[in-house]
Amino acid sequence: LYGTDAIPETDGAEKGAKFNPKRGAKVIAWAKGFLDESVPLTTGKWAGVNGLAVANGMLRLGEGAGATTLADPKQFAGYRGDADNPEAVLLTRNGLHIEIVIDRSNQIGKTDPAGIADVVLESALTTIQDCEDSVAAVDAQD
Repeated sequence: LYGTDAIPETDGAEKGAKFNPKRGAKVIAWAKGFLDESVPLTTGKWAGVNGLAVANGMLRLGEGAGATTLADPKQFAGYRGDADNPEAVLLTRNGLHIEIVIDRSNQIGKTDPAGIADVVLESALTTIQDCEDSVAAVDAQD
């Protein structure tokens, strides 16, 4: 997402040759908005999450009185690393996986309160079964 044109290069958020923290912040905001829509929390938003851990087989987001869980606990598919400090968390939505990579030493992860360095999405596969060319058309002019 960082290197694409999906994030506008305005207000100091240009791509450039080096990591741009302003662009990184916009990418993080976009990713957390995506997580809010895809794997909502019981209370609060992903932007307010300051840590992730696994306890009793459930994902715990945040610490102390502000801690929350996923609105649908079945969306938690697993984790990699230590339960108290996972390296990655695997979530699911519509049968596809969302991997949240946590690395507080990463240039992106160290700017995020939860240490989220990357969000990796599983792609959906499609198959054309009719053995003909696939065509998308709207009208003769287009």
